Amino acid sequence: MTNQIIFKKGQKVTITDRMNASDFNMNQNWSIMSAYDVEDWFKKEFTIEGTVKLITFTHSPEVYGAYLLQHNGVNVGYIYNTGIKAIEDEA
Repeated sequence: MTNQIIFKKGQKVTITDRMNASDFNMNQNWSIMSAYDVEDWFKKEFTIEGTVKLITFTHSPEVYGAYLLQHNGVNVGYIYNTGIKAIEDEA
């Protein structure tokens, strides 16, 4: 996992690409489309819920896991690490 960004619980992120972790979103209390069901998802801020599902893809070694995201305090689903980006604090 060289130079991989590890997201922390409570960290604010945006979704940068369609990297829906549908296998982890099946049979949950949210849509299988997860965060992409949030209107204008590409403009919204999400929070890392804290639950990460670690995985290994031999065809995509940069993907190491799927993070559960929240929007407005509601869990909306898992997105692979390569589809989210941290929002930098404006200090």
